[in-house]
Parts: sequence; structure tokens; C-alpha cells
Amino acid sequence: MVSAHSDADTAWMLTSTALVIFMTLPGLILYYAGQAKVHHVIDIATHVLATFCVITLAWFSFGYSLALAPITSHRATSTPIYGDASRLWLRGMKFDTYHVNAQTIPEPIYCAFQLAFACITAALVGGSFAERVKLLPFLLFIVIWHFVVYCPIAHAVWHPDGFLYQAGVLDFAGGNVVHITAGCSGLVGTWVIGNRRGFARTRNAPHNLLLTFMGVAMLLFGWIGFNGGSSNQADGYAAMAVLNTMIAVVTSALSWTLTAVTLKSDEAPFLSLNNGLIAGLVAVTPACGFIDANGAFWCGFIAGALCNIGAKLKHLAGFDDALDAFGLHAIGGTIGCIITGFFALNTANDKGPVKSGVYYGSMKDGGHLRHTALFDCCLRWLVPIRIVLHPRSARSYHWLTQRECGFST
Repeated sequence: MVSAHSDADTAWMLTSTALVIFMTLPGLILYYAGQAKVHHVIDIATHVLATFCVITLAWFSFGYSLALAPITSHRATSTPIYGDASRLWLRGMKFDTYHVNAQTIPEPIYCAFQLAFACITAALVGGSFAERVKLLPFLLFIVIWHFVVYCPIAHAVWHPDGFLYQAGVLDFAGGNVVHITAGCSGLVGTWVIGNRRGFARTRNAPHNLLLTFMGVAMLLFGWIGFNGGSSNQADGYAAMAVLNTMIAVVTSALSWTLTAVTLKSDEAPFLSLNNGLIAGLVAVTPACGFIDANGAFWCGFIAGALCNIGAKLKHLAGFDDALDAFGLHAIGGTIGCIITGFFALNTANDKGPVKSGVYYGSMKDGGHLRHTALFDCCLRWLVPIRIVLHPRSARSYHWLTQRECGFST
């Protein structure tokens, strides 16, 4: 593998890595904290921070090797769903090694960037069943989930030896790997653990919308590195990804709010705008590097409306998805993946197996819609969550006190 090092690309990826970390700490913490019950704010913040710590160690020890090794493609030691053991404990990684996916930046930068993705994905999972699990059992579960769910999906989608990569799956920045995986896992966790006491009778309104807005603003700021950095270069494709992100975000915010007004929802307009911003960010993630501005507009418009409706239907179905991990991330990510199949433009990106989608090409070229089958990939692994997470018997679904969550009252 011949690599051409670029100082500009390295600087951009260092910046993008910092931006993605900023999304989790403190962006996601504030976003979740503003929507939680006031007496659970510290509990949720602790879960996110602790998740960041344990996933970092898991990635360093085994995760990176399982997900993205080997650093060259088509090695006999690689498999369609797992990498090999060549990077266990980051063995062999040096300042002058390069990964096949990022041949102009040192491998340690690529590893750190992907680490930030792994951390925020794991933190998103806990948003669905927030306020119901103890800290230590949750951390045990999330480490197992990282190895059993996240790593094989990341390898299958992003590594050249992965079976979904070879099948032509298009996922520029993590619609499948991050959002659908986290959202579906969160919904399964909600189903297994059960609802909070009084869920059907009590309106769980956010306790501090300004905290939520601060978190959304930080997430939006960090998402520039999340999507733009997924180009792995400081080039025109990164610029296009950033522009598409901004167009989709504002369109989705207005679409979500318009849908809420049309359905006569009692949701505050300020909260609608915030939720719509997140829905747009999620939906454009898998598509941002493969579509043009026209596709970004429709991606945001459709995601804002359907995520709003999906979140309400999920509630009516009796799922206590506390912080809307499924409603925003799984539904939004799925919409983005489908939009990619419609609006992918073969002149927009030459870095992958990209063909024109249905809108610009033909139904045959738009066959990349099949990659939404990942929607179910993580569901098969989550049944043991009941044993790992549940703090009491299978019937005692209730809000945990601070003492039960590991804190003194």
C-alpha cells in the first residue's frame, strides 16, 4: 500500500476528532440532561462520561482490531464481519503507519477519529432506557455490546473486506454503523427492561430546554467534524458534506415543527426546533458525501416529518424510549440510508462504489436501497440485556432512585 502523507489532511482530521469528542463531552450530556428529570441529571451525565471511558479502553484493547483491522485489504486473516488480531492493544501502530481507508493521514489519527465514533454510539444506546439502570451493570452491558454489535457492523460496512462494503453499501459517516445500530439497540433495551412507573399516565416534559438547546448547539458544532471528517481528507468532498449537513439540518427543524403544528401537538415550538435539528443531522449522516444540495433538502424535509410521526407512534405503541434514541436515530438513520439510494450522485464522490441513485440514474443503479437491511442487524444480540441490566425482578419496572443508581441521596 502506497501512502502519500498530507499535513493538511492530518490537521483537518485532528480537528475533526476533537469536534466529535466535543459532541459527546459535553454536547450529548447537556442534550440528555435537559430532557431528563431533574433528580436524574447527574446520573445520566455519569453514565455518558463513564461510557466514554470504558469504550476508550475497549477500543484500545480489542475494538479497533476487531472493527477496522487489518490496515490493508484482502488479507486471509480478515473475515466479512470481524477484523484480525493484527492491532490488538494497538500492536504495530506507529506514527508512520497508514490505514487503507485513510492513506494520507497517520494511522493513530484515524484510530482516534473512529474511537470518537465508537464512544458516542455507545452513549446514544443508553438514552432509550435512561433513569432505569444501575451504572456498573450498564457499563458491563455496553462493553459487551461494543464487541458483539458495534465492531462487526463497523467492519462489515466500512472495511474493504466487510461483506456489506463489498455488497455496495453506502454509509458516508455512520447512518448504519452509528445511528441505526444505537437506535435499534436502545429500543430493544427499552422493551426488555420495561417502562418507567407511570409512563402512560405522566407527561415527562424536559426540565430545562435551555440545557437541551446548549447540547443541540454543541452537537451541531461537533457534527461538522463528524460528517466532514468522514471524508478522511481536507478536500471538496468534506466541504460538500458540511454544506449538505447545514441544508438538511435547517430544513428538518422547520419540517418537524410544521408537522407538530399540523398534528396539533402540545410540544413546545422551541423543543420541536431542537428535535428537528437532531433528526436532520442524523438523517443526512449516511448521505452527506454522496448527494448534492437538492438531495440534502429532501433528506431534511422528509426526516423532520417522519421522525416526528415515528416518535409519537412509538409512544402510542407503549415504548418508553426516554430520550428518543430510537425515534431520532433509528428512524432518521433509516430515512437517510433510503435517501442515499434515491439521490446518490456518481459525480459527487469517487471514493467508493457509488452509482447514481433512482432520482439521477435508474432503478438498477438505485439498488443500494438494500443496505437498509442493517436495521435488524443488532436486534439478534440484545436479548441477554435483561440479565445484564435489570436491577430487580422482571416485573418491577420503576424509576430508580439515586441510591439505586450508585449515588448517595
